Amino acid sequence: MAFQKGLSGNPKGRPKGSINVVTKSVREILTDCHALNFEQILLQMDKMTLRERLQFNRDILPYIAPKLSNIQIKEDAMSYDEMVEHYQLTETIKSLSTDELIAILERDK
Repeated sequence: MAFQKGLSGNPKGRPKGSINVVTKSVREILTDCHALNFEQILLQMDKMTLRERLQFNRDILPYIAPKLSNIQIKEDAMSYDEMVEHYQLTETIKSLSTDELIAILERDK
C-alpha cells in the first residue's frame, strides 16, 4: 500500500461541497429537459395520483433545485417572544404623542 490507512497523497483533499463531474452533467441535462418540457410534465402530472406526484418530485428535485443549507443562528439573537415584545413596544411608542413620551421619561427618572 502506497499510503497509510486514512492518509493520502493529497492532505487537503477534494474541496468540501465540490460536485462530481458526472453529477454536474446529469443535473444540467435534467434541468434543461425539465425546463424544455415543463408544460408536458404538468399535463402528465395531472394524470398521476398524489403518491406518484410526490414520488416524481422527490426523485427529480434534488437534481434540478439547489440543496438548501443550514443557517446559523447567533446566540445573541432575540427569541421570538423578545421580537414580539420589541415590536409591540416600538408600535406603542410610535402611537404616543410627544407630551406623553416626555411624561413617561420624566416619571422614570
